[in-house]
Parts: sequence; C-alpha cells; structure tokens
Amino acid sequence: MPMLYPTDDKNMQNEMYPRMTLSDDSSENGIMSSTGVSGRNVMEKYRPAQVPMVFCTGVVPGTIEDAALGFFADTEERSRMRNSNNKDAVVDDMRILARIQGPTKDDPFRFLGVKWCAHSTSGAAGCFIKSRDYLIIESTGMALDLDGNRFTYMLNHSIELDEVPDFRKNGHVRIAFSICYVLRPHGVGEIDIFCQGFVDIGGKIPKRLSTYMFCDGLMIVPQFVEDAYAKKLTWLLRTQHFDNIVTYRELKDTDDRSRMRHNTNKDVLVDDIRMLTQIHGPTNEDPFQFLGIKWCSHIPSRTVSFVVKPRDYVVFESTGMAIDPNGQRFSYMLNHSLEIDEVPDYRDFGQK
Repeated sequence: MPMLYPTDDKNMQNEMYPRMTLSDDSSENGIMSSTGVSGRNVMEKYRPAQVPMVFCTGVVPGTIEDAALGFFADTEERSRMRNSNNKDAVVDDMRILARIQGPTKDDPFRFLGVKWCAHSTSGAAGCFIKSRDYLIIESTGMALDLDGNRFTYMLNHSIELDEVPDFRKNGHVRIAFSICYVLRPHGVGEIDIFCQGFVDIGGKIPKRLSTYMFCDGLMIVPQFVEDAYAKKLTWLLRTQHFDNIVTYRELKDTDDRSRMRHNTNKDVLVDDIRMLTQIHGPTNEDPFQFLGIKWCSHIPSRTVSFVVKPRDYVVFESTGMAIDPNGQRFSYMLNHSLEIDEVPDYRDFGQK
C-alpha cells in the first residue's frame, strides 16, 4: 500500500523529487522522452509558505497501462467519473475549457488541456463547508525515462486565467494545488507509485485538516487501476453478454466483495463487514444467487467522522436472477434489517 512521508528530511526530499521534463513528440517511436531536469523548483515556486509538501510512495497490483487508462480523462464525462472516486467530494460541475493535445496511436492515453471543476463536500459536512472550485492544466500519458523504460504520469497544476475568475460571489472558494503522479513497473503485475504535491484549500478550514484530506486523496491511486479493470470488463461484457453487466456488480458472496460494493457509497467508509451465515450460494442455473446474513460497521466520510458516531447493522441479503410471469429475466437484490440475539448492538463500543 502507498505510504506518506514527512518533508522535514532535506536529504530525502532531494532524493525523492522526480527528475523529468517531457519533450515533444520527436522520438522515433512517438512516445515522449524525459530529460534530467528536476521539477522541484516548479512546485516550490507556487507552494504557499504555510502549506506542506506531501510525498506518497508504494507498490500496488496492476500494470502501468491499466494505471494510464484509469488516469485518462479526455472528456467531461470521463473527468467527472474519475473525480467521483474521491469519497469526500461530490462533483457539481466539470468543464474542459481547452484541449491542447489528445490521444494518438502511439500514446493512446495522452491528454493536455485546461479543466475547471466545482465540487461540494459529501455527507453532513456539506451543510457547513462551502463549495470549492479549481482551474488546472492537466497532462496525462506515457513517456520514457533516461534508461529507456516506460512510465505513466498525471500532472495537475492550478493556473489563473482572466477569463475564469474565482466565483466567490456564487458561493465557491477557489482551491490552489499541484500534484504529480509517476508510476513505473515494479515487477510482474505490480506498479511502483510515486507522487508529490500540495494543496491550499482556501477558506477557514485549518491547514492541518486540509492536508489530512489531501493525503487521503493521494491514496486513491489503486482505485484508478480498479476503474481500468471495470472499463475493460464492461467493454467485454457489452460485446458478449450485455444482460449480465449489472448483475456481476451485485454478486457479493464474500466479505471482500461485500466491502468493495459498500465502498461505492461516498458518505460512509466501511470499517468492518462479516458474513455471519451463507444459506444459498451460486449455482450453474443462477450463478449470481446468494442468500445469507451479514453484519457491517461503517463510519462517516472523513470530514464529519469527528462529530458523527459509527453505525452498524445486521441484514438479511438475497441476490440473484429470476423470471417474471411474462417469461422475462430480471435481476434483484434485497436487504432487510433483522435482530439476532447472538449479534446485539454495540453501543458500548460507540456504535449506533
């Protein structure tokens, strides 16, 4: 998993800053190459004095091609979908103001453009935290390092344009941030992640809290890889068995699958989930059948977790496919709360 590092160690900072400046498409294979110029001065120039620089590094499963596909967002719809991975924010509006470069046959994940986005805080915190917006130049794609090895990258850097002033009179607070992701192959089926950046969230939110939220956002890289898997799987299912696309998502007959499904809820974070009993499982006739009892504990999204207590529940869950009176197939999912003496409420542990 990715790990966060402090920035007070000067030797570590000098060692970890990536040295790369992307050139134009002059290479023979059409893939951009990098030169040995440090990007440290660029970020430091625009970083506010009281805002810390954050580093994140780690190894996750996947390939750099999958990561590049997850990063790639050359349309407003794709940009909105990618940004929806952040549980603490809800995208209100997203616009691509300029497309400078797009994908090519040699670099199908290339994008260079200017984007504007407005988002609000998810959950109860949205009632007292103002909406934010930002204006950035974004660059994604693949390149070659000095040793000729491929890597994928994504750069987001705040800019100012006279044509796009801040919309404070409309209730928005302008965010300024800069972040760079560099992902390299680590081994077979593994990616080495490095990212660095800073954020000035503006308004009256304490710097400590805004940095904490920013650090949490840096840890979302594995979700981009999962999104790439979902995109490829969706394409495969559409070309073969279209009726099964939604049902595959509903099949959750293990603790891990259940946790993944519940993580799509932006307002909560799954703390623990257990399958207490499995009554029925998948069969050849109904490969999506499940009947069982589950217990789940979750906490609110990080922005309100300090004031809202965790919740838990016990449910009777049933999923599968059936045929209606007209002979048409349909998919279903049923969740119904129940009480079991063996699973009392955990109010003494802070649950409700």
